[in-house]
Amino acid sequence: MEDLRFRYSMLDRLRSDCDYFLGNGHRNESRLWAGDVVTHIAEMKRYWLLFEDDEKPEWLTWEQILDYEYKMAPDFNKKVQELYHIKATFEIWRMSGVLGQRLEELEQLAKKARRLYYSLPEDVRPGDVVVDHNQQLIFY
Repeated sequence: MEDLRFRYSMLDRLRSDCDYFLGNGHRNESRLWAGDVVTHIAEMKRYWLLFEDDEKPEWLTWEQILDYEYKMAPDFNKKVQELYHIKATFEIWRMSGVLGQRLEELEQLAKKARRLYYSLPEDVRPGDVVVDHNQQLIFY
């Protein structure tokens, strides 16, 4: 019984880490129990498969684990990190007063950011980087 309770607790911890990673954790792998996405998802799968069919948690399905795997994939991480890099570049240019002098580079970065933004599924897009209805890039 204790082993079963531990497995439920551990799987819930792993699930909770995934939610944090995709939200306020800003896709920082050091916040994951396993230290990286691939190992973390593998551990979730391993724990989930340890349950007998009648013990499997109702609060986490196999499909949900696969959805976490899809959303947390390294390819998505690279795209999101690139968006944040573009955001940081805009902010540095704005603070240093050279934003108006770099219009050509600015437009290239904005195009790249829009492409990255739309290449991500809606539920994986960072909330503080937005492309509005006029295709304008907005950073919060």
